[in-house]
Amino acid sequence: MEEFIKELEAERIQELEAYLIATNLNDYHLTDEEHTLLDYKPKFKSFKLASTYIMRGKLIEVDKKGVFDIVPTKKKINANSITFDGQFPYVARGESKNGIRGYINFDEQYLNPKDTISFGQDTATMYYQPNAYFTGDKIQVFKLNEAYGTLTENIALYIISSMKKSFANFVWGQQSFALDVISEIPVELPVDIHGNIDFEYMSQYIQAIKKVSIEDVVRYKDKIITATQNIVNE
Repeated sequence: MEEFIKELEAERIQELEAYLIATNLNDYHLTDEEHTLLDYKPKFKSFKLASTYIMRGKLIEVDKKGVFDIVPTKKKINANSITFDGQFPYVARGESKNGIRGYINFDEQYLNPKDTISFGQDTATMYYQPNAYFTGDKIQVFKLNEAYGTLTENIALYIISSMKKSFANFVWGQQSFALDVISEIPVELPVDIHGNIDFEYMSQYIQAIKKVSIEDVVRYKDKIITATQNIVNE
């Protein structure tokens, strides 16, 4: 049993190492540029949460510089009517596992687009979804305003953090279902010298924060790998 546990641990550590390499986090040492970035104090500007949203099938324009185009989920799939043994993420309003309740197979025309944020209207749960996904009830899909390009994980994480601050004093209840209220909420974001949203700063800042956060994990991983190699060589 002890050998089995060691083998299992080694296998998980190898999976972790592969993940860290794939996400460029295996090297947690900050560069000089990243140190400078973390010390830098950017200017901030308020932007409305939405550029557009859809209400009863009608497109409502809010602000051309708004952060997201808010669209309804393509289909509200009842969790009680499906089996969780499929291929695609089923996103609900839970507060863990990126909101993913499980994986299902369903008509793929109802998949919501990847690189979007799933938003639970009555819970204010919000998660970046890197893959196409299905959803349950009371989920809105936040697509980055096309004027700003494509949403990436780092940019999404930064914006979500800012959104949570904006929603901190929001009273959730009946009004939470009103898209006209949500769409107008101001979100504070860093801007460049021209007053435009500084997406490059957000992306680089989050990457640096990831490195700082992952340092202890990498050290632990390296320690376990060394110990495993020593056991193998004995």
